[in-house]
Amino acid sequence: MGHKDLDSIVVIGDFAIDRIITPQLNEYEELVNFIQTKKNLKSFRKLLFEYTQKKRVPFHTQLGGPLPNICQFLRIRERAVSGYSVVGNDRLTRKYIRDLNTLEVDTSRFVSLPGISAECIYALNSPTEHDSAIWLPHVTAQGSTKLPQDFFNSHGIMIVSEVNLSLAYRALNSYSGMSVLNPGSEVFSLNSSSDASFLGNLLSLVTVLSTNKEELRRIKELLGINGREFFDRFPRLEYLLTTKDASGACLMARNYSSVYDLNLQELGSKTPPGQIVDTIGAGDAFLASAVDAISRGTNPEDLLITATMAAQESLKYRGAYIPRLWDKNATVYASISRTE
Repeated sequence: MGHKDLDSIVVIGDFAIDRIITPQLNEYEELVNFIQTKKNLKSFRKLLFEYTQKKRVPFHTQLGGPLPNICQFLRIRERAVSGYSVVGNDRLTRKYIRDLNTLEVDTSRFVSLPGISAECIYALNSPTEHDSAIWLPHVTAQGSTKLPQDFFNSHGIMIVSEVNLSLAYRALNSYSGMSVLNPGSEVFSLNSSSDASFLGNLLSLVTVLSTNKEELRRIKELLGINGREFFDRFPRLEYLLTTKDASGACLMARNYSSVYDLNLQELGSKTPPGQIVDTIGAGDAFLASAVDAISRGTNPEDLLITATMAAQESLKYRGAYIPRLWDKNATVYASISRTE
């Protein structure tokens, strides 16, 4: 594909159209308490809807998901970013496009790439634009085999986040630059020995693996490996990033003899459940900031601090969490421990 722009980043990710509530500051603590009383935090959007019905709190419809979130935070750091979502050209997709039109979103930029089957639709947002990213929603298995071969190799970095894993494999298998994978909850759908073999093949293509602690635990179970064994098993892997709910993050790297653990302590406010943090895009801010720091050669301590604080800062801007999550007068303390 010609010259590779080492500074440019391409993101392939899932997308969603969310109904997000916007409570006033005095309603915020009640909202958090309401969600904490529920056992199944995975049905987060349903709980928010219940809350809006119960309290008659206004909500708005917003485009969201890992793909636009990651692009947003990379653009804040003045990186050239383009992003793609690939979906089946089916009834559900067409319904989402109608929904986008209802929201007055310009869908004229949704394009099919030359030579690609009409079974799939691609959405492209130009890396020169600084407005909100606009994408098609929901990567599907039907679209997973339709990525253009070698299309993304002009970019120096590829980030694949929370998509159908067969799509992730297709994208990464034809890519030769710095590759970043956030498999997301897709890892919990893997159970068989053939699934484990597929996961191993997928991770062999990855330079940076980013997960939360539950996803990493599942990957370890499937592959039967732990800690630095990841670097022995996967020669291409250089970094292993793990977010630990709302308490901090961990970094392992092939070239670091130490494991770096960052732990946040907050004075003057309550720490929310980590599932809430994950839901509103803080993990996307963490990933984007970490990738930017890695590509700039940032040292591990500063990398963890920058990425973790970006995640915390993002909480001020996402949907129900427009009010500041932490007490305004509180001081954030981050401690980093190193273990050999």
